[in-house]
Amino acid sequence: MNKLYHIALASVLSFSMVSCSDRLDIDQHGVIDESAYYKNDEEAASAIAAAYVKLSAFESPYKVVNGYLGDEFWSGQQDHDNKYSFLTSYDFDSENSEISEYFTSLYNIIGECNQVIDNVKGNTPFQCQALAEARTLRAASYFELTTMWGNPPLREHAGTDQPGNSDPATLWAFIENDLKMAIESGALSQKSSLQDRTAAYRVTKQYAQALLGKAYLWQNKKNEAAKVLDEVINSGLYDLFTGEYGDFYDTPNENNPEVIFASNRIKDKNNLASATFFPMMSNLSLYTRPSILQSTNTFNLPLFTFGGYSPRSDLYNAFVAEEGTDGYRMNQTVKTYEYMAANGYPITSTGFENGEGYFLWKGRYTASQIELQSIVYLSDRDCCWMRYAEVLLMAAEANVGIDQSKADTYLNKVRSRARLQDKTCDMEAIKTERRLELVGDFCRYKDLQRWGDAATVLKDVGKVEPTFTAQGVTWENRKESYGYKTGKNEYLPYPNQEILINPNIKQNPGWE
Repeated sequence: MNKLYHIALASVLSFSMVSCSDRLDIDQHGVIDESAYYKNDEEAASAIAAAYVKLSAFESPYKVVNGYLGDEFWSGQQDHDNKYSFLTSYDFDSENSEISEYFTSLYNIIGECNQVIDNVKGNTPFQCQALAEARTLRAASYFELTTMWGNPPLREHAGTDQPGNSDPATLWAFIENDLKMAIESGALSQKSSLQDRTAAYRVTKQYAQALLGKAYLWQNKKNEAAKVLDEVINSGLYDLFTGEYGDFYDTPNENNPEVIFASNRIKDKNNLASATFFPMMSNLSLYTRPSILQSTNTFNLPLFTFGGYSPRSDLYNAFVAEEGTDGYRMNQTVKTYEYMAANGYPITSTGFENGEGYFLWKGRYTASQIELQSIVYLSDRDCCWMRYAEVLLMAAEANVGIDQSKADTYLNKVRSRARLQDKTCDMEAIKTERRLELVGDFCRYKDLQRWGDAATVLKDVGKVEPTFTAQGVTWENRKESYGYKTGKNEYLPYPNQEILINPNIKQNPGWE
């Protein structure tokens, strides 16, 4: 990021922390005389920085909702009756606070983007760049809203209007148009080379292209998706991370050649008003697990280590089926309890937790990435929103039936890093590879939905729930309602509080 962006970001951090209660009908800049603002590059930088800050704050609801609605994780806590386990079992309703935060956070981002698009004039190269970035971030937000709710309200401008549900075709056209305008503007930045590690914190042309390809793929526009995703690949500006696979997210590896777009985090113990300590405050990414003995060993792991994402045995078994019992990528992604206990992390004699005795190794936090300040655990680990492996797998999927050679090449590039043999790319191969490669990227739930597999795969989730102790796993029936229900769970419920504020929103079927 450039100095101007750093200054602007610092100026809006404190504002972002008091905006958590913003709702769809609240004008976030009502105290500013907008006719006298956004007149120069610094003011444009402040405006677009506000959108980046709101995106950073979206990390928590994004990971919670997408992580727990798929078939990858249990909540990993010592309580089966919490807001997270209600998501894993599909026993939630329109009052669920995580779903409400998801919805609200997206409109907060959109609100900031609309301020830029409505008010920044585009008279300088930087202002043109800010406009293109705002269109891309707005499109990304509407992609989330459209895929998760189906027909959310479309707000094209800043203000306090209360639009009703929008037509899905209109929303998809709006997303495509925003991204095309951003790409064709020529104003978005690009990396200078494959090894350039300075560009990932801003929206780039290639991120906008990858997002457009993702939107096309969701709509089954495979020809369009293949074309634009090929452009990202052919740019030569990205490649797969070549270090140890499980260390991809470690702070020393931030902005490596695989990172397409990420939110920057700063370990700033002197600025606790900032949002930079999110992972430690979520009670998920670094969920406290008192059932696990916290001993010192060669791994140098901190007291807060394993997140509230406890892998399910189905995920582990899928790894074994594809990679064998000692697969490289599997061992870099998931660890068994036997492994943990043998390396200094046994469960206490009275300990228990919601899980089956598997631990998410990929994305773990090491001691060097954590700093205790008062009661806050700070980390400078970035939030990666998209990586090159996903682009390759999207391009492989788009090219199936169009260009088999490309489909095979893209799929097997990912498999080669996982130390697996080449295979012919078809939809079953794509589904397997996305499931295993993108663990912890929070893509699985949307994949199951867009492939039409959710109703089958998720129909019995939550029917029984596991408790893991030193003696092993026990299963119990805990929820009266459970599992994915056709005619209801295709989309999320609109939060009740939003409908009370904006009665023009019509609730989705099955949630009335």
